[in-house]
Amino acid sequence: MENLYDYTQYASSAVMAEDSKFMQQLSPMMQHYLRTKHDNPDCLLFYRLGDFYEMFFDDAVTVSRELELTLTGKSCGLSQRAPMCGVPYHAVDSYLTRLVEYGHKVAICEQMEDPRTAKGIVRREVVRIVTPGTNLDMNALEEGKNNYILCAFYTSGQIGIAAADISTGDFLVTEVPDTVKLYDEIIGYSPAELLCNDALLMSRLDLGDLRSRLSLQVSTIGTSFFEESSAVKLLLEHFRTSSLLSLGIEDFPSGTLAAGALLRYLYDTQKNSLSNLTRIRAYASGKYMLLDSSTRRNLELTQTLRDKKKRGSLLWVLDKTCTAMGARLLHRFLEQPLTNRQEIEKRLDCVESLGAVSVDRDELREYLRSVYDLERLMTRISYQSANPRDLIALRDSLRMFVPIKNVLEDICRTLDPGEKTADAAFSPASFTASSRASSTTSSTASSTDTASSTAPAKAGTSVKDTPSASSSEKAAGLALLNDRIGDYGELLELLENSLVDEPPVTIREGGMIRSGFDEDIDHLRDARDHGRQWLMDLETQDRERTGIKNLRIKYNKVFGYYFEVTNSFKHLVPEDYIRKQTLVGSERYTTQKLKELEDSILNAEDKLNTLEYDAFCRVREACAARISDFQKAAKALAHLDAFASLSLVAERNHYVRPSFNESGSIRITAGRHPVVEQMQSGDFIPNDTLLDNKNNCICIITGPNMAGKSTYMRQVALIVLMAQIGSFVPADKARLCVTDRIFTRVGASDDLGSGQSTFMVEMNEVSNILRNATSKSLLILDEIGRGTSTFDGMSIAWAVVEHISNRRYLGAKTLFATHYHELTELEGKISGVKNYCVAVRESGENIVFLRKIVRGGADKSYGIQVARLAGLPDLVIDRAMELVSQLSDNDITARLQSLDGKGGTSAGKKNGSKPVHYDDVDLAQMSLFDTTSDEDVLKELSEVDIQNLTPLDALNTLYRLQSRLKNRWSAHEPS
Repeated sequence: MENLYDYTQYASSAVMAEDSKFMQQLSPMMQHYLRTKHDNPDCLLFYRLGDFYEMFFDDAVTVSRELELTLTGKSCGLSQRAPMCGVPYHAVDSYLTRLVEYGHKVAICEQMEDPRTAKGIVRREVVRIVTPGTNLDMNALEEGKNNYILCAFYTSGQIGIAAADISTGDFLVTEVPDTVKLYDEIIGYSPAELLCNDALLMSRLDLGDLRSRLSLQVSTIGTSFFEESSAVKLLLEHFRTSSLLSLGIEDFPSGTLAAGALLRYLYDTQKNSLSNLTRIRAYASGKYMLLDSSTRRNLELTQTLRDKKKRGSLLWVLDKTCTAMGARLLHRFLEQPLTNRQEIEKRLDCVESLGAVSVDRDELREYLRSVYDLERLMTRISYQSANPRDLIALRDSLRMFVPIKNVLEDICRTLDPGEKTADAAFSPASFTASSRASSTTSSTASSTDTASSTAPAKAGTSVKDTPSASSSEKAAGLALLNDRIGDYGELLELLENSLVDEPPVTIREGGMIRSGFDEDIDHLRDARDHGRQWLMDLETQDRERTGIKNLRIKYNKVFGYYFEVTNSFKHLVPEDYIRKQTLVGSERYTTQKLKELEDSILNAEDKLNTLEYDAFCRVREACAARISDFQKAAKALAHLDAFASLSLVAERNHYVRPSFNESGSIRITAGRHPVVEQMQSGDFIPNDTLLDNKNNCICIITGPNMAGKSTYMRQVALIVLMAQIGSFVPADKARLCVTDRIFTRVGASDDLGSGQSTFMVEMNEVSNILRNATSKSLLILDEIGRGTSTFDGMSIAWAVVEHISNRRYLGAKTLFATHYHELTELEGKISGVKNYCVAVRESGENIVFLRKIVRGGADKSYGIQVARLAGLPDLVIDRAMELVSQLSDNDITARLQSLDGKGGTSAGKKNGSKPVHYDDVDLAQMSLFDTTSDEDVLKELSEVDIQNLTPLDALNTLYRLQSRLKNRWSAHEPS
């Protein structure tokens, strides 16, 4: 076992630097290491020594354990060696990524000068700190997903939020009123790292849940980060402006402080100018449809609920993008559906325009396939970490710009043979997912259901719209995107002329600059490759010039290159020869020409590498000078890619363009589930939907399990959501209203982490929905009240339906699936409630699910038939059939309590009455409405004025009536 220094007497190596006596014993290099560690106490310190990054003391122990490296020792000036481990510098990114994934921050201390020329200890500095939200390793980042770092500033008023992805240059600001909305924003961004002030730790935000659900690293930062004057000053300096008004964040005071704090944190960790953060975008929370965490999971927007995979999600269906930029944008579309009708229509116009010219669209997609991830390339360029292959990727991308622009111009000419289609009224904010909306719906839209701006039509076919939406107006979006791509002819020429086609990854070892680009480089390269020939040519020339027949050029390490002249020819040596050495039989000379050749040949490799590096840096700087333009082009190409993907999917899957109304209704003809129809082998059974805020507010859906209730409800929610991201939808016709929020309560399980039962989890979700939904929301409720007793569950479900249907309280459009068949009695009793069920065909004891939603309520649950389909043993199925045939009496509770093991009742025999027989009654669905022995309770129930009853009054009334029934039934229990 190696004799290593026991550092455990110190709390950490970060405090060793405070012990002056200890520091005096150490070598100068180790002293500098510990001082640097002292300045970065919360980081693992990667200290560059030659070709390795090395760690010492407790950092070495931690890193060796986490990365499974060998722990060794290094001389440090003490009698014992310092614990040490290291990783090679050329492979450091993979090690950094692993450490960051384990929750560590890593400070990179780099050599700032060439050790060969350094005088004394090599100068080293921390050049960046790598955290989960600032990792720039392209191999570690998911192509189709942003890597956000988020900062939340919690106050008693609005909570400020700032989010940045330094790998793409995105920087966004918003505000939310409470921790519930903050939780949903955090879930929406799925950041890798969360910064916050201390007050947020004391709030009701469940940080533990966020940590486990998102693998989120949470860090608090000091109050000085959120100091108003410094935060504002930093923002203004960074974006080179004089007022918050020009940044568009003046109406977001808490968001501004969060943005300033986040920017300061990024400066502190990245140690550079952050030149890729060229724009900050503020958006109001009402800009997007609200999707809480439960809804995102239940609708499986970007990953499946069970195995967390993309396949089987809505994103899997819609994502046919050709670029990483387009994939990220489409992902963001799904996370943030629009609520402004005009912006939705403009996206739909682009999708439809591309569908109308499918041949051109497919050509456009082929060009996009050759475009690299420009957003992340620009970040590497701005951080001066781009290598030659990154610039080749940029060059290859720029080669596609001209053909892409040509195709777009052809498309615009096809759709509008007249003038250019772009106009000033068409704002880029229509596409940008982070732009701020002035309102949640268009004020110019028609107030009737039928007068929508466009009629639904099959994608890829001729679309007939109302006169307000001409082909030229629809093509305006594509024309604007074309303009935003820009012209990069000169830069492309520079890249073409400067770099070889297949350069090395490294930038210090030459081999990357094309011949003909730089005369000095060409000369040195010629010297390296043809130096021997040059010497032979000089030797021949001087032999002829001097007449010395045996003149030779030779070399040794002491004198370098020299002419050797034997004594017999010394008299022929010319005056320009300079004697270097005299030997017994000969003399050695040099000339000015030979000195120049020697210098060129011997130093050619080093000088060549230096000149190539300098030339590469000049080219990289020329690219960096246009970062802002590139970012605009990248956004435009990402939108083109996303729209082309949506157009292609619409064409292949026979989607239609949705239309929008101001009447608040949802009318879907032959709607289909976009994911299920792609996953299943047979034909999908389509269904119609009618929801509004008046006569069809709540659809109560009954039917057996496995019949398709949940699929149907989810499909309605997905169609609404798809329409509001600007996608065509799977239906024959879809006339929709703009929905502000979608809530889902589908399934539940125990939350063991917080000690909550299934029923408590369900009630929390229902409470959230009832408190936050509006009349413009869409609610998907499945099996409310199933986690408790039959009567309690049914009472809660009834009260929830009443509350939702009452327009004074809510009046939200709702699909309500239930196994409480008694709730079908609410149609006709509560305005706006309509019954639907899943059609079933019976054949003896077997059933066939027709997957068709029809008017009316189901009269059976078919639970035993479903159990048979699930493969329960025949013995269990037969016993269940026997029992269900016996459950026939109305006084269910008392007789269930007296049921013996064989279907009879000992109580019944004891009292001299007949054995109990139960017919066509489901144990889990006992009726509240068919009891004849409690007419006074039924009479009082029928006289309740539901329309003027508050939810609390309804629950109290139901509780009182339920108690009376329980008391009566308990009196009949067998003694």
